[in-house]
Formats: sequence, structure tokens, C-alpha cells
Amino acid sequence: MQWKLGYPTQIDKIAAGQYIVQTDANVATFLYDVHGGSIQVVKRDAVRQLR
Repeated sequence: MQWKLGYPTQIDKIAAGQYIVQTDANVATFLYDVHGGSIQVVKRDAVRQLR
């Protein structure tokens, strides 16, 4: 199953560089770690770098 970022519908900052993002492509809410302008999915089995 390929995971898609989709369009963010809700973004909440919970810590410095950490955000909870919900998208229209995924019902579940995912935790993101933002480093240097890139977004990494940290609440997944396979961590993907999104550019």
C-alpha cells in the first residue's frame, strides 16, 4: 500500500519541530517531525522522507 500525504486539513504544533497533521487522504492522524524544510512520517512502520 502506497501512502499519500494528501492535502492537510488540520495541523497542530505539539512541540518544537513536531506537528500532528491530518490529511484528506488519510483518516488517521499522523505525527510529523520537521527538519530543514522536509517532513518525515514518524508514526509509521516505514519512515518516508517527503519533499
